[in-house]
Amino acid sequence: MEKNRTVEEACQLLSSLDVQLASEQVSLFDAFGRVLAEEVTAVFDVPSFRKSAYDGYALRRADIAKASPQAPVSLKVTETIAAGRPGRIAVTTGTAARIMTGAMIPEGADVVIKHEDTRFTNEEVFLHLPPQIISLQSERM
Repeated sequence: MEKNRTVEEACQLLSSLDVQLASEQVSLFDAFGRVLAEEVTAVFDVPSFRKSAYDGYALRRADIAKASPQAPVSLKVTETIAAGRPGRIAVTTGTAARIMTGAMIPEGADVVIKHEDTRFTNEEVFLHLPPQIISLQSERM
């Protein structure tokens, strides 16, 4: 009976095997569940716009850099952006846009803060933690 192997030993054993896997071209429809034989790069971004990965607030990271529980930052909410829709108002110093999952990131915003990491009213959003501590979605969303 074979002894139990460590993960490292199993990886070494597998990498020492001389296995040549064949590749083939299949239609996109038949590719489900298969592994790519080479890297594929899209010729254009999908979606073609920066979108929010979750519900929250789109804002400027610089506006909340010094936020703390003792000194929360308050930003004026200028609009609510629905999924798949563009913002109408650019985010500027001291402002934020409420944003839904899949909505287009408005001009001027460089971060999205999750709804759960804020306190808010219809007119304002309050942030108690600096961006390096809270969950956020950065520039290339």
